[in-house]
Amino acid sequence: MNQNTSEPQALYKYKSISGNSLDYFLDVIYNHRLFAPKVSDLNDPFEGFQLLPDGMQYAGISYYSGTPIPYGVMQSELERYRVISLTENLDNPLMWIHYADNFTGACIGFHKNPVFNDAFKISYYKNLTKHTYQDVESAKKLFRDGLSQKWIGWNYEKEWRYILETDHTFLEFDKKQISKICLGYKMKPNIRKAISSICKNEGYSVSIAYVDPYSCNVEIIDSDEYEKRLKERRLNI
Repeated sequence: MNQNTSEPQALYKYKSISGNSLDYFLDVIYNHRLFAPKVSDLNDPFEGFQLLPDGMQYAGISYYSGTPIPYGVMQSELERYRVISLTENLDNPLMWIHYADNFTGACIGFHKNPVFNDAFKISYYKNLTKHTYQDVESAKKLFRDGLSQKWIGWNYEKEWRYILETDHTFLEFDKKQISKICLGYKMKPNIRKAISSICKNEGYSVSIAYVDPYSCNVEIIDSDEYEKRLKERRLNI
C-alpha cells in the first residue's frame, strides 16, 4: 500500500446530473451514502490484471490465453472488492469535462477524516508491474496493492481510493462528512438554482466552478457571489 507524505484534507467526487444521474447525486445529498462499484464495473480495462496466477499452479489457465477472458480465480478474487474512487482536485478541467459532463454536473467534497482516513493515493506507471501468486491466500496480500496501481494514462485524475471488502452496495456516512458542493457553470440556470437551494437547505456550502478565459484557469467562487455577478451584468447563463 502506498505511504503518503502529504495528504489532502478533502477528497472530491465528480458527478453527472443528466438523466438518472440526478437521482444518484441527490441520493448522496439526502441519504448520505456513496455507491461502491465492484472492480469489474470500473472504467479502467486493465484494472487488477497485473495480478496473474502462477500457471504452474492452476491447470487450464492456458485455455484463456490470447482472449479477453481473465482466469476464473483472478476474476472471483477481484469481485470480492468494491472501490470508491475520489480525487484530490476540485479545479481539474479534465475531471469536470470527463466526469461532470463538461461543467454541467457537480462535484461533492468530503472531509478525508474519519470515513476516508484509510483511502490511499494511486500510483501511475507506464508499464504495470506483474505479480504472480500460487494460491488464493497469497493473492489476498497482493490484490489491494494491485488496486493501488494504474496505467500512466490515468494520471490526470490524481485518484484516491477507498476499498471495501463487502457485499454492501453503498458506503454510508455521517452528513457532516460532506465539506462542500460545487456546481458546474454550464448547468442550466434554473437547475443550478434549484440544486443550490436544495444543498443549502441541507446545510451545505455551495460554490460554482467556471472557466476564466482571462486567467485560463478553473475558478471556484461562492454561489451567491456568482449569482450576484451575473445579475449585475444582466447575464442569463
